[in-house]
Amino acid sequence: MSSGPPPPAAPAGAAHPARVRLRELRRRDLRAVTAIEADRNRDPWSRTLFAGELDRAGDDRHWLVASAGVTVVGFGGVMYAADEAHMLNLAVARNWSGWGIGRRLCEALLAGAARRAASGFTLEVRASNTVAQALYASLGFDSAGVRPGYYPDGEDAVIMWLHDLAPYADPGVDLLAPAELGPAATGPTGLGTDRSVGEVVHEKIPPPVGHEPAQPQRPH
Repeated sequence: MSSGPPPPAAPAGAAHPARVRLRELRRRDLRAVTAIEADRNRDPWSRTLFAGELDRAGDDRHWLVASAGVTVVGFGGVMYAADEAHMLNLAVARNWSGWGIGRRLCEALLAGAARRAASGFTLEVRASNTVAQALYASLGFDSAGVRPGYYPDGEDAVIMWLHDLAPYADPGVDLLAPAELGPAATGPTGLGTDRSVGEVVHEKIPPPVGHEPAQPQRPH
């Protein structure tokens, strides 16, 4: 059990949209990010591991948080290797699931990869997480194989790839600008906005094979 703060709660008027914006991850966000991670993921990253990612920020890392006012409600991060992007981790606070925040984070990270002229974007998702797979498919990803026993509990991972990032090069809206999101919100860009697939978070995305962060090590 995490000794950090409790995961952020949705606003009292949870049926109504909330103003959510995306921005770069900062060191002062680590406490909130770690709390969300501990609540949402089966084998959570430690605060030290997130801090190590911030220390590596630059050409090969891109981390964003979603915030409602001063409250961090989600986060996602990408690693660049050569000309490819690889999702490292993505999570949305439990009480904010279903608000379109995970999709917004995905779209912003995809737009960032498109601006860098990445040749493709890949991720792993639990074989049992068919809802997440449906969301990624709605964003243009295709299944490309399986990594047997990829997760610490032995579950297989489905490998998904998006090779055509052109639709995200000019999404037609500033994805980092504040947006009204809520349980009944429609997608903000028209890029894969079918909300019937629901809102999803990863249980855990280990660092991609062959590209694990040099330090710190994953918590035992």
